[in-house]
Amino acid sequence: MLTDKEKDALERIVKFEDALPADAFNSEANGEYQLGWSWRDVNVHPSILNNLLIKGCLKTKYKSNSYTGYCLTNGGRVLLLTQEAEVGEKEYSDKLELPKDLFSVITGYDEVKELFLRSLQGEPVDFLMVGLPGSSKTMFLSELERIAGATPTVLGGTASKVGIIDILFDYRPIILLLDEFEHLNTKDYTVLLSLCETRIISETKHGKQRRLELSNTRVFAGCNSVRNIPS
Repeated sequence: MLTDKEKDALERIVKFEDALPADAFNSEANGEYQLGWSWRDVNVHPSILNNLLIKGCLKTKYKSNSYTGYCLTNGGRVLLLTQEAEVGEKEYSDKLELPKDLFSVITGYDEVKELFLRSLQGEPVDFLMVGLPGSSKTMFLSELERIAGATPTVLGGTASKVGIIDILFDYRPIILLLDEFEHLNTKDYTVLLSLCETRIISETKHGKQRRLELSNTRVFAGCNSVRNIPS
């Protein structure tokens, strides 16, 4: 978990990056921060940035003797989100309010849209989208992020650093969004299997067990291939 100083720094970094233009890190567009931002840009001491780097909240985009450029990871956003949640005290609604223009930016895929809407408006059904890059998986996940009660899209590689089970216990989402599903670790697959089959998750740690029923949580995930996913 984050210390108070790390949490304050991460909040500052999130606000800084959210205010940047979409192509700020794009080298092809000659973005202002194509090499990443420095500690001076966010006014955070390098030692704290190093701690956040170790915890998977940041990644290094560029490093030389005179400059180190950073950017925020998806795992950093999720960790901040889970730290702010109050376990056992957070109230949430089982009823989803869907934007009227949900999925309108996506051309085609009418059958997929209909299936997703049925799940969102009825009994929870989980979906794994499989397809090559460019097949609109990420666009669907981005649209689902607009729904209140949905997590930000969590990338498989960073999700395992944070821990899917901690995201579920701390945030208790109505919609769990995952991309690069094939990069999750075995523990995360086990947690998700239990969630999808029983709507219950549990964990035993240091001789203590915690258990949570998430009867209205839906999982929407995307991956390029199922080759490395346990059967």
